[in-house]
Parts: sequence; C-alpha cells; structure tokens
Amino acid sequence: MYNISKINKFLNGTIVGDKNLVIKGLCDIEEGKKEHISFVIHKNYEKYIETTNASVIIINHNLKISENSCKTFIKVNNPSVAFLKLLDFYNPKPKLKPKISKNAIISEKSQIGKNCFIESNVTIRDNVIIENNVTIKSGTVIDSDVFIGEGTFINTNVSINHNVIIGKKCFIESGTVVGSDGFGTINVDGKHIKIPHIGKVIIKDDVLLGSNCSIDRGTINDTVINENTKIDNMVHVGHNVIIGKSCLICAQTGIGGSCNIGDNVMIGGKVGFIDHINVGNNSIIVAHSMVFKSIKPGSYFSGDPARNHRDRIKEDILVSKLPKISDKVAVSASAIKALRKK
Repeated sequence: MYNISKINKFLNGTIVGDKNLVIKGLCDIEEGKKEHISFVIHKNYEKYIETTNASVIIINHNLKISENSCKTFIKVNNPSVAFLKLLDFYNPKPKLKPKISKNAIISEKSQIGKNCFIESNVTIRDNVIIENNVTIKSGTVIDSDVFIGEGTFINTNVSINHNVIIGKKCFIESGTVVGSDGFGTINVDGKHIKIPHIGKVIIKDDVLLGSNCSIDRGTINDTVINENTKIDNMVHVGHNVIIGKSCLICAQTGIGGSCNIGDNVMIGGKVGFIDHINVGNNSIIVAHSMVFKSIKPGSYFSGDPARNHRDRIKEDILVSKLPKISDKVAVSASAIKALRKK
C-alpha cells in the first residue's frame, strides 16, 4: 500500500483531490475498486470517470474534469507511460542473480559476457558471442556463429540456428525458432528440390518476438527485423523479408518471402502476404486481410483481396444492396415488356 503522494512523485504528476489516500493496487476503469488506481488512456474510456469505483484516476493534463467531481485525479503528460511505470511499481519482476548452471552445455570456443544468467539444459555451440547481462532460460539451443547483444532475454525452449545476429535488449518468447531454412524449392523432372539457404537473420535492438514464431533465414541475402519492432505470437516471417523500425505485427500473420515492410507499419492478426510485396511506411493493414499487391506509404488496407479500406466499405455496401437493385431491375423489365405488348 502506498500513499498517493508517493505515487504522484514517482509519476511526476499533479494531484487533484484527496492527497491523503492510500492505494492498494491497480484496477480497470470500467468497474474499478476502492482504494485502487485506474487510468484513462483513450477517449473511449472517459465515460467511466464518474461511474468507476476506482479511488484515483490517472488522466492527461489536458483532460477537463467537472468541478463537482468527487474523484481524485493524478494529471500526467502521458497516461499510457504512467500506466507502464505503475505496472512495474506494483509488480516488480524478480531480479535473477547472475549464474551459469553446471547443467548447461557451453562450448569452450564460445564467449559469455559478465552478469549473464544461463539455466540448466541450455546448449551453446561453437563461436557464439553472448554480451553482458543476457538471460537464457532452460531448454534453449543456440547453434554456432551466433551473436547475442547485451541485456537480451531468451525464454525457455527457443531455437536459434547458426549464423544469427540478435541485438541489444531483445525479448524472445518460448517456442520461437530463429534462423530456420526458408521454404524454397526448384522443380526438377517433376520433383521438388529444396534450395539451401545461406543468408543470415539479423534482429536489431529492442525487438520483441512472441511465442512460437518462425523467422526464416535468407536464401542469399539476409532476413532483417529492425529496431523496436514488436511481433506477436505465432507469426511467420519468410526468407529475405525486411521489416522496418517500430512495426507492430499481430498474431498468426504470415509474411511471404522477399517482402519489404516499411517503418511504423501496423499489421492486424491473421494477415497474409504473398511474396515480393512492398508495404510503405506508416501503413495499417486490418486483421484477416490478404495482401496480393504492394501498398503505398500511409495506406489503410483491409479485406481479401486487401484494398483501400474506405473503398472496400463502399463496395461492400453496394454489394449488400444488389438483391434489392436486382428486384427493382426485374420489376422495371416486366413493366417495359407489359408496355410493349400494349
């Protein structure tokens, strides 16, 4: 339990209301709990300000509140950032003391940095370089010629194949495979012959890979995921794909080989891309879309096949009206025939 003044000091905000409240923890805004703190991080939640049971609400400095409000508020510049800070404040993650398990198999030809935490049943093969403060959980296998940057966290049962470069402060969830061969074949005399893949996977700093993702290595060129991109669970990134900075890619998306995704692109769940697609910077692609052609910067696409969202909505409305239009056309045709007979 913390006094609201201590919380406010931590958030560098401004208290409006009772400065002597004691807060037990966090709660949602819709219903809320007494002696708990909640947030308004989007205008859609402003309607709950007066009805929530939360004792304190964190809001944006610019949000106007009623002079008659009985609630207590903490005004901050960015409620979303404040929310993240308080999650760590109330639920601090246990700090793992640097330790290398005796049951980890580590090649003498590899280099392990300072303050690393490596659990049992981890396998690290030849010529691996692991920088300082890296955490590797049990069951993970790291093949030869891999580089892992400082502060990266690798969860249980991750497979990192040979010749992969992972940047600083990355987070890789359980079950993910990085550096598997891409899906490429040549048809020779009616048989599919697998194409060897000799390119790298390069993952830049501050990248998140969710659980059970598959990131294929390039055929000759490299597969690259740039800084600050966050990828949800069960996403497939094909060979030679380049993903830009600060992208958000939701679960079950599949990106075909040699696609080029620009910076700040948002991709919903279950989106599919055929190979050799270019997606311009700052584009949004809605969930369940199927992308068959390249997309210009700043686009908002949806549907199967994916196309401009507004155009698709108009087309869908017109299609929904076709039965009535068809009936009217049939009535008109009958009327014309009747007039001709007269």
